Amino acid sequence: MSLEERSRMLGVDHQRAGIGTIEPGADSGVFEGSGEVGFKGQNREEVYGWVDQMLRQQRYEELKRSDRGLVRRYVEKMTGLSRAQTTRLITVYLRGDEVKPQPYRRCRFPRRYTRVDIALLAGVDAAHETLSGPATKKLLQRACYNFNDRPFQSLARISVAHLYRLRSSRAYRERRIQYQAPRPEGRSPPVGRHRNSKISRKENLAAGRFAPASRLIL
Repeated sequence: MSLEERSRMLGVDHQRAGIGTIEPGADSGVFEGSGEVGFKGQNREEVYGWVDQMLRQQRYEELKRSDRGLVRRYVEKMTGLSRAQTTRLITVYLRGDEVKPQPYRRCRFPRRYTRVDIALLAGVDAAHETLSGPATKKLLQRACYNFNDRPFQSLARISVAHLYRLRSSRAYRERRIQYQAPRPEGRSPPVGRHRNSKISRKENLAAGRFAPASRLIL
C-alpha cells in the first residue's frame, strides 16, 4: 500500500496543503509537506482525548504492523508528542483503558510506624521517665519477646536512631509533653562555690599558694 493510499485510510486530504491547523481525522500533507501542522489542544485533556478518538476511529488494534506505524507517525506529527509518549498512550489504549491524563500521585515511602506505635512509645517513656534510646529499645524488646505483647512487634525492631526521630515527631510531642518548672529569678543553680578572683598577692602568700619570686630555684 502506497503512502497516499494509507493517508486516504486516515482521512488525509493532500488538496488542503495550505491549512496549518486541522480537525481530527484530516491532515494536509502531514508526511510530505514542510509546513507546520498539528492539533492545537488547549490542555492535556484535549490532546489525550483526540488521541483516544483517533485510535478508536482507526481501530488500531486491528491494523497491520505497517499501518500501525503510519498511525503512530500521524499522532506524533499532529500532537507534537514524542515517540515514547505516543507509545505509552497507545499501550493504554491497547490495554482497554481510556486515553486520558492520570492524576498526579506523590511518591511516598510506606509508613512503617503508625500513630499507634508512637502512642505506645510515648506511654513507655511516660512510665519510665524517658530513658536513653538503647535502654528504651531493650524495654520494647522485652515487652514483645519476653511478655508476648503483640502491639510492640513493630517497635521491637526499631533502631535507636529512628526511636529518637519518633520522639521528635509532632505526634509524639502531642502525647508526651514534659513540663519543666522555671527557675526563680536572682538565684543560680548550686553547682559549686564561687570564689572571688580578685585576691591580693599578699593573701596568696599568707595562704601558701605559691612562693615569692626570690625563693624560686632557677
